[in-house]
Amino acid sequence: MKFERLKDIFVFITLIGIAYMFFFKIPNSKKKALSGNTATGTIYEIDRATRNIYFEFNDILGNSYHSSLKLPSSYINSIIVGQCFEVKYQPDNPSNSEIIMDKPLILLPHGFTTGQTSDPNLVASKQDLVSFTYRVKGEEFQRMQRIGERELTTVINKTYFVKYQLDNPSIAILLLDSIYSNFSVNPLEKQMNK
Repeated sequence: MKFERLKDIFVFITLIGIAYMFFFKIPNSKKKALSGNTATGTIYEIDRATRNIYFEFNDILGNSYHSSLKLPSSYINSIIVGQCFEVKYQPDNPSNSEIIMDKPLILLPHGFTTGQTSDPNLVASKQDLVSFTYRVKGEEFQRMQRIGERELTTVINKTYFVKYQLDNPSIAILLLDSIYSNFSVNPLEKQMNK
């Protein structure tokens, strides 16, 4: 009888140990990557059928690494080849990396314009995406961007500054901390008058 009780306790402790390893130790490898170095990652291929994006980045020593990420179907249409994002990686193992979709980047040379946000529910069912339209040299572009922790209702139907890639204006990011109406003087006019 005592032996059966000890056997049950042993099985119970073993299951708790396995659960601990699964929930706390395994995810730590990604957490470790997130606390590492950052780099600029560039999307070089999009497989819309599998929803995989492929990106490359260089570590601080200049070594090139390639990785991929499977995206939810609502995000895959908001990504363009050539678009850049922040990548976090482990310094001792750069191949353990993660692209941060909430942190799009625009490389030099770049330009600024203004863009109008709208509710993306016509295109996506995700609450962390906002749709925006903007014009560059008379051509209208429409993009979607993740808004991170912000509430969708706080960012739709507003005018923001948009930063775009000069050599490919279809690559742009909405500067969510820069509502256009917050400026008494339009910084774009000041930039153009120089």
